[in-house]
Amino acid sequence: MQVLCHCTGVRTPAAVRGPLESTGRAHISTRELGQAGNGASTPALPCPALHKAEMRSNTSNAQKPRILIVDDEDDMQAVCSIITSNAGMEPVAFAEPMDALDYLNRGARVDVLLTDLNLPQMSGLDLAKLVGESQPSLPVVLMTGRHDFIDAAITLGAIPLLKPFSVDQLTVAIQDALERGAKGRMSGV
Repeated sequence: MQVLCHCTGVRTPAAVRGPLESTGRAHISTRELGQAGNGASTPALPCPALHKAEMRSNTSNAQKPRILIVDDEDDMQAVCSIITSNAGMEPVAFAEPMDALDYLNRGARVDVLLTDLNLPQMSGLDLAKLVGESQPSLPVVLMTGRHDFIDAAITLGAIPLLKPFSVDQLTVAIQDALERGAKGRMSGV
């Protein structure tokens, strides 16, 4: 059974939905589709957290920060997309690092790269290096469950985010990266 947020259409696995609901800050209402193959659906409840973020962004003329999420795990993509959306940001997610590079190379506006360490085709560190060569002012948050890569992330200029992380830890890491990116753009880096 596929579960979608009625506001965003983001697929939310049941294993992810429970922990997010318990925070009181993330996705809390869903619509179940495709029950017993008949296409019936249950009524969706309002999603206050998402609507609050939308209302905040609609009252401001500023663009939402765009977060490029690169993770080959669907559940992590969904979690990061929901958290960033709830925080008033615009998530764009890719499973393959080469697809993310193509997106960047087409001139898309991106404010933060949020990438996993373990990816197909190349590591998150390699992705951050490639992005840094063409866009040195683009801040990177590197998600990893491996303590031995924290120093490498810092040396590269990325903000390490150790898994498992909380909603607050992810939000703070991205806010720090946004501030770092703003400082880099002001200084001409």
